[in-house]
Amino acid sequence: MLEEDFALTEDGSATNNRSFNINLPKQTTSDQRVTFDNQIKWNRSTLEATFGYQTHIRKEYEEDFEGAALNMNQQTYNFRIHWNYKFSPKLDITTGVQGADQSLWNKGEETLIPNAKTQDLGGFVLANYKAKNLDLLAGIRTDTRSLDTEESFSVHGDHIHSQEALSRTFNTMSYSLGMSTKPFENALLKINLSSGFRAPTSAELLSDGGHHSVNRFEEGNRNLTSENATQLDLNLSYDTAHLNLTINPFVNRIIDYIALTPTGETEDDLPVFEYNQENAILYGGEISAHYHPHKEHGIHVESTFSTVYGENDKGEALALIPQTRANLTLSYLFLDGPVLGLEEVFVQATHKFEQNRVSYFETPSESYQWVDAGVVFNPFKDKSMRLSLGVNNVFNQSFIDHLSNYKTFGTPSNGRFYYVNLSAKLKGKTL
Repeated sequence: MLEEDFALTEDGSATNNRSFNINLPKQTTSDQRVTFDNQIKWNRSTLEATFGYQTHIRKEYEEDFEGAALNMNQQTYNFRIHWNYKFSPKLDITTGVQGADQSLWNKGEETLIPNAKTQDLGGFVLANYKAKNLDLLAGIRTDTRSLDTEESFSVHGDHIHSQEALSRTFNTMSYSLGMSTKPFENALLKINLSSGFRAPTSAELLSDGGHHSVNRFEEGNRNLTSENATQLDLNLSYDTAHLNLTINPFVNRIIDYIALTPTGETEDDLPVFEYNQENAILYGGEISAHYHPHKEHGIHVESTFSTVYGENDKGEALALIPQTRANLTLSYLFLDGPVLGLEEVFVQATHKFEQNRVSYFETPSESYQWVDAGVVFNPFKDKSMRLSLGVNNVFNQSFIDHLSNYKTFGTPSNGRFYYVNLSAKLKGKTL
């Protein structure tokens, strides 16, 4: 379960720190999630099933701390079932279905998104053929989304906004083609061409209200269509007993990309943003390296560098593109068995570069860095239980990420915080 408060402090600045005295408006969110994962193996088959349930409650207090003006509740059921069958050592096929049922209803006097019901259903078939020096992958997928909403009314200032009930259905087919081969010793080359789609969300279609946590008034667009993308990516890796190098560039062409753009107007003293569509292209990649010395196999040095650029057909930068990122991780694994239950110790340093290529309604973001550290315990020989302890942002650095919802208010991200994670394996019999 996750709960978070967001509000204004007494001096008028934004905060998500509960140690401050806060003023109105105030916004709270509460999330609960339950997930069940299971895997069954028998003969040549493997069946994987995941079932989940999630609730999300968002409340906004404007005039007092008692009654929430905005009280938005969301409930989601989802499932995923995959079945894999190995016809031979060279050929296996995976097929599956997944879906979700989501309900959204409002209990407050204000409405950001009308009461809505969204249902998703998708199915796919994926075939993998392995030859001597060539692996081929081909798949096809179909998806459908249905959205039904109720008529709604909301008050903004001295006038009333009304929205008629909406019923939309989105259908699509997508594909994936891939191959991998070994061009020379210790090297592996993978090439993949795929298509994809994303149906507009209820927020993108129907928003009509102030979103105070990001300081804007959002207007949906009932005429939005699905995004359709075609992506080409390449992965070249060089792998030896002590060194791994990987380069992974990609390019993604998106037709009818859904973007949030300002209108230049104001509503409820907030700048108005509306959802529109344009064609866009995303490109970038990742480079990674992993090294451990010959005489000290427990020492691991890992580094990654990733970047992405996005622009529309006019050459203008897309909004909300993440900062370029570099990671360096040093870890030690106790390969001869845990020492007093200790299995791993690690330190990770992350640097995010400045983001100066921004959309016309964004502001640039400065570079920043932080350090994380942690340990992993495995007290039992069968590794049935795992305990992780760590500290994120060890030196309590203050920074504002380019994608932070609190950037508009100048509110930094969380400082130093600690975590504890305990996981256990439940063993079952193989059929």
